[in-house]
Amino acid sequence: MTPQHSTTLYGHTDILQRLLQAYVQQHLHHSLLFVGPEGVGKETLAYHLMRTILKDDTRLASGNHPHLFVIHPVFDEKKQRFKRDITLDALAGLSNFLRLSPVDDKPRFILVNPADGMNPQTQNALLKVLEEPPANVFFILLATQTAAMLPTIRSRCLIVPVPPLNEKDFTRGLLHLVPEITMDTAETYFAMAEGVIG
Repeated sequence: MTPQHSTTLYGHTDILQRLLQAYVQQHLHHSLLFVGPEGVGKETLAYHLMRTILKDDTRLASGNHPHLFVIHPVFDEKKQRFKRDITLDALAGLSNFLRLSPVDDKPRFILVNPADGMNPQTQNALLKVLEEPPANVFFILLATQTAAMLPTIRSRCLIVPVPPLNEKDFTRGLLHLVPEITMDTAETYFAMAEGVIG
């Protein structure tokens, strides 16, 4: 099950509640940088945040929500695979998305995954938007590590650490994905994966 289709969040509920509370109080930072190991659940957390705020499951799951713009590696038709880095062509359509006025007062989201996969040109182009973010637009950047990201981008984001799951949440998530697994095997997987269910 992909993060955009997942309706259950295992672990990270405390992070989600803090972010939702900030949104309700109109204090949610316009740029959030989720940082954690690959497979820890950053994208799932991001979709739960957006789903709760937008109050819309169906269109988010379909990948066709008018309030969401996703920046990710572009598929290379010649090589028949996704590009390794996020290149400038991944930003095609972003200007129109930001320029068009929404038909309602719901916020809009820009999801960048993986943010540490943006090449320098893409980072600089995105930085111009982050410096003067439009009203009611929130950026969610997902990264495994931030060393490859421009310090100017990092400084404009609220860094949200997304740690590995504890054993209880890891086991609940694993049993949901693989119901036939035994508890002994689940304990072994937890030790091997160090709490990273992905």
